[in-house]
Amino acid sequence: MDLLKEEVPLAGPKVCGPQRPAHQGLEKLLQEFSRQGHMLSQVCREKAALAQENAALGAQLAATERNLQGLSEQLVEARSEKESLQSSLLEAQRHVSGLEVARSHLEGQVDRARRAKEAILGERLVRFVSGDRPA
Repeated sequence: MDLLKEEVPLAGPKVCGPQRPAHQGLEKLLQEFSRQGHMLSQVCREKAALAQENAALGAQLAATERNLQGLSEQLVEARSEKESLQSSLLEAQRHVSGLEVARSHLEGQVDRARRAKEAILGERLVRFVSGDRPA
């Protein structure tokens, strides 16, 4: 037999009075267990909500990291393109500098040719006016 059953005497009419405080104590324990059960249920709901939020934040973090990786790759490409453009710009500036030197040289030649032409025309005009005609 169970020891508890052996210790608990069968209740008779005389025991009804003392059962009232025990009943109230059990009622209080039942209320406390119920309150703790509600609190546990609330904590479990909050834990589930936090787990869901954590999963959503994890997914958002993964997406952000993928986006960051893509941006990093774009930055590498942009830097490479920038270096290429800077190199092309430097080459174009060197070419422009060479063209400016050539233009300056040609302008000098044009200026010398114009002065030579004016000198020749001036000499011909002097001969023409003086009546010295070429044969």
